[in-house]
Amino acid sequence: MRRRELFHFLALPALAWAQEKSKLKITGMRLVTVKQRRPYAAFQPAAGAWSTQFVEVANPMSIYPEFKPRRELFFPEAGKVPSFTVEITTDKGIVGYGNGGPGGGPVVVDHLAKLLVGRDPFDIERNWDICWRSTMNYGRMGVTMHAISGVDLALWDIVGKALNVPVYKLLGGETKDRIPSYCTGNDI
Repeated sequence: MRRRELFHFLALPALAWAQEKSKLKITGMRLVTVKQRRPYAAFQPAAGAWSTQFVEVANPMSIYPEFKPRRELFFPEAGKVPSFTVEITTDKGIVGYGNGGPGGGPVVVDHLAKLLVGRDPFDIERNWDICWRSTMNYGRMGVTMHAISGVDLALWDIVGKALNVPVYKLLGGETKDRIPSYCTGNDI
């Protein structure tokens, strides 16, 4: 399955650069620890502001009174099921980085790496499809998508660097002057 088929109603046009063969080959994939360049900014919610810290927030576990008050009551202990950053290297020295969510790291290094080493990182859709199909036995949500997402981001990073073009331009260019966003906490 090609991921564009998941969103067939969008009718996305083929991207001009996507037919190029890069002559790059993936040579390695590993998890890396990244350091913050700057410490997190101090964060204190304004009086009356919604905050996930020590206030009741609706969540999937809200039906169980013992887990309802705070996320940390049902999340794993800190560091036990970590998020990850994958580093994908190429034979021409271009390196891509991608962040993935909790639990996906082992799927990347112990499963997906063996399938993608030697492949062209420009084959974004094919590489994604290989990851998607090969992880079917893990399920279609959560850890599986965390793993695939980290790899996908790293591959887009490689393509952007190889073409010397920001990834947003590869995906079709600017669509708005500003994009509204929100942040829960201070880790943006």
